[in-house]
Amino acid sequence: MNLGQQRTSQSNPRFALSSLLRSCFVVVLNSLENACATSQSGGESRRTRATQLKFAELSYAVIGCAMDVHKHLGPGLEERFYHAALCDALAAAGISHRYKPSGKLVHRGHVADAFEADIIVGGQIALELKALSGAFAPGHLTQIISYLKFWSLELGILLDFGKERLVQRRVPFTPPYDHNDKQLVIHGTHPSEVVPPLSERIFEAIYRIYRTYDLGYRDTMYKGLLYAELTEEGMSCRLTPNASILCSGGPLGEMELDCLVVGEELALKVVALYARLRPMDRAIL
Repeated sequence: MNLGQQRTSQSNPRFALSSLLRSCFVVVLNSLENACATSQSGGESRRTRATQLKFAELSYAVIGCAMDVHKHLGPGLEERFYHAALCDALAAAGISHRYKPSGKLVHRGHVADAFEADIIVGGQIALELKALSGAFAPGHLTQIISYLKFWSLELGILLDFGKERLVQRRVPFTPPYDHNDKQLVIHGTHPSEVVPPLSERIFEAIYRIYRTYDLGYRDTMYKGLLYAELTEEGMSCRLTPNASILCSGGPLGEMELDCLVVGEELALKVVALYARLRPMDRAIL
């Protein structure tokens, strides 16, 4: 396993956990550059054409229904109105679909994450409807890829009803068959600075999760999976620990931190939306 380890800076003094943590790690499980079509590098057209050929008739019919809905309603409404109108349009066109299907992924007896797609069409295409003021964000891509993985689908379509014209983006997804260990990157203090058995057990747990579920899920999913895995391995683990926010004038209050605390010695942050660490990720740790 390739661990891209980088020594982190000292802890931010604004954050204080109830116990002194000896190390911190950020696990990067990014799928956006590898698991879906993007508008970069020219690779989109080839992958998208292949997907269009497979689902051409159904996907064009769905997009046509969405365009009719946008033509009649226009932008500016809440998403729920577009949901209802599109379901009516699909039904009128004789297109079978499920509205708001939901499910839970259970790992070792723990619910790692729960999913609720907007619409699944014909058991083949997942639709995610938005009414955005801006463009699609990485989180929207990861959201729909998670649905594709969970329901074993190969095509998702993002639909944005918030613009003057309907914006649609196809998101084809094919699970990678080869596990490229270089895709799994762990940033943090060197393992020798942590109790070796603890760090080795954590790395092994991360690798098991990666080998079992691969890339494509959102960060909350991987955090839930790691919590279940570490807990069932007998390690003390806390989800979203509370931290006191300190200032020169004294404490400002408490907040939940988006990380795991393992064995009261190590903080673990999972990142699935971005290929690089952000300042907020380091600040949380």
